[in-house]
Amino acid sequence: MIVQQYLVKWKGLSYLHCTWVPKKEFRKAYMELPHLKTKVNNFRKQIFCNSSEDDFAPIRREYTMADRVLARRQEEGEEKEYFVKWVGLDYDECHWESESDISSFQQQIEKFKLLLSRYQKLRIQESSIRDGIDSARKSKEFQQFEKSPEFLHGGELHPYQLKGLNFLRLSWSKKTHVILEDEMGLGMFSLVF
Repeated sequence: MIVQQYLVKWKGLSYLHCTWVPKKEFRKAYMELPHLKTKVNNFRKQIFCNSSEDDFAPIRREYTMADRVLARRQEEGEEKEYFVKWVGLDYDECHWESESDISSFQQQIEKFKLLLSRYQKLRIQESSIRDGIDSARKSKEFQQFEKSPEFLHGGELHPYQLKGLNFLRLSWSKKTHVILEDEMGLGMFSLVF
């Protein structure tokens, strides 16, 4: 006796996890889920449109081939999982797959590991550069001008001008954005840092 079965692609799982479901179980779901009727009708139309059943493949082979690995995760005590983008499918069809399920795609896994190690090296280099810059900035603590700086020529700063200059330098050393304006009616003077 031949048992008729349906090949089912499960929601939330990749094409690697399609399974055969006996007709009796499938009919039960078919009666309870209206959207399943639409999917079955579309499937039947697809078969009808194909001239030969030999040419028809319910699952395109490339849908089960890893294009690239995008991420990795591992819960404590669990097997590693990889977020896989499949050949011929868009990014919204990416799925988390256990390492054992995609063991045949070692080339994509190794390429991901290589890119991840390069990224981590760059992050370490970037961090050390940033630390060096921060330590250099910290060593140059803010020093307030008590009189007009020597690099200014053509006169001395008034006390309120010196106060404004010191305020700008202090704000700059703290990486704070400021606006300094003169509203004395002599024309608007603004500096934005």
